[in-house]
Amino acid sequence: MAKIIRRNGDFCVINVDYGIGSSFVINEQIYRGSLYGSGQIGHTIVNPDGVVCDCGRYGCLETVASLSALKKTGAGMAKITTG
Repeated sequence: MAKIIRRNGDFCVINVDYGIGSSFVINEQIYRGSLYGSGQIGHTIVNPDGVVCDCGRYGCLETVASLSALKKTGAGMAKITTG
């Protein structure tokens, strides 16, 4: 299914689980960042009026797109559908 296309050595991998993180390869080298975490993108605010995140801020990406957020949304939809 997957196809590898080699155009350049730069790419990003996004991991969605209970948190949302990313890793970057730049010039064919893994970018680790100053604390060896190259991309904790789950706490990027996507909706300032959204629900509170575990970090204490409102509307982080993890509140709408992480595994736990999707489970909550799915459970809520099941309640609505089954009455």
